Amino acid sequence: MRGLKKHKNANPFLVPVDPVALGIPHYANIVKKPMDFATIERKLFATGLDEGTGTRPYRTVDEWIADVHLVFQNCYLFNGDVHPVSKMAQTVEMAFNKLLKKMPSADDTGPLAANSPDDDGSQAATPALRNHAPLPPDSNSATSELLAQQLRYCGKILDHLYKPEYASFAWFFYNPVSEQDIPGYHKVITKPMSMAVMREKLDAGKYPDPQAFRADFDQIIWNCNKFNPVGSVAQACAKQLKDIFEKRWKLMPKGSKAPAASGSVKNPKAAQPSLEPRKSL
Repeated sequence: MRGLKKHKNANPFLVPVDPVALGIPHYANIVKKPMDFATIERKLFATGLDEGTGTRPYRTVDEWIADVHLVFQNCYLFNGDVHPVSKMAQTVEMAFNKLLKKMPSADDTGPLAANSPDDDGSQAATPALRNHAPLPPDSNSATSELLAQQLRYCGKILDHLYKPEYASFAWFFYNPVSEQDIPGYHKVITKPMSMAVMREKLDAGKYPDPQAFRADFDQIIWNCNKFNPVGSVAQACAKQLKDIFEKRWKLMPKGSKAPAASGSVKNPKAAQPSLEPRKSL
């Protein structure tokens, strides 16, 4: 999915079609089963965690492939083959078919793997297909239960940020930035972070406490503000994402005292990167 979303012609297919905004109220009369990349990703994230997602997860790779092709079929159905948007769809679909040829052949119709090859043949750092992440050990059962609740809630925050209605600005932060995408990025940003990496760490039980999860999110925002100039679209998108995160963060389950797993910093704020400009790169 990462390779498709980065395609220069993918923009019309990133989020669900809005008939009102686009002035096409008859869209639903023609396209009976709408599909888009944001919905596909949401279904990917639901795979491995069936209950409470509100989304039917993919059971096989073939189901995922069918949904991606449905995005393009809907476009051709509504616009016809010669419309400019259909021409864009054709180029993205060709790119998708090329990516499919690089997909491992083993268990093609079996359960979805967590990662699929990127367009350059490397392993894409897409969010892992979620399961019940292992919890950090804790000798105190009450503290351990609260910590478990908080880490589960961190997953819910991440799920919320991936909602399709936020895709127009959140997509900037979905996946890691590569040197191929933005040459020189890693000379400026020495600690890259993305929502995909946060998902992988959360699923693997690598966060000792919610403060560590929070620190990685703050790192995403800090990196964006560091690399992009004031007033840029990227900074505006980062602010929108941060505002949503803060609203959800306030609802974090709390005990009599916030837990601090062994090895974590005593002052949670210390784990959060400052947004003050660094003196040197």
